[in-house]
Amino acid sequence: MAERSSIGFELIKQAVNRLKRLGFRNVNENNITTDEVYSFYFFKMLKEMLGESQEKDEAIQQLLEMVNNHISPNSKQKNKKSQTC
Repeated sequence: MAERSSIGFELIKQAVNRLKRLGFRNVNENNITTDEVYSFYFFKMLKEMLGESQEKDEAIQQLLEMVNNHISPNSKQKNKKSQTC
């Protein structure tokens, strides 16, 4: 369990650094899962990382659930449309 939490924390840190490189200067470990814009990017990043390892996938699934609770219904709908195209 601690290993999964550690993996999740590392994924969050990596995503924060990636978003900062993209110009999102105010993103941090606390708001990446709650801010609508940051969490949208984080959600997409996590989906791209699925399949690398079982341990990582377990941590990613937990983070996806956390982020999914904060994405607006309109964003979820757009995401579903883009996946079906």
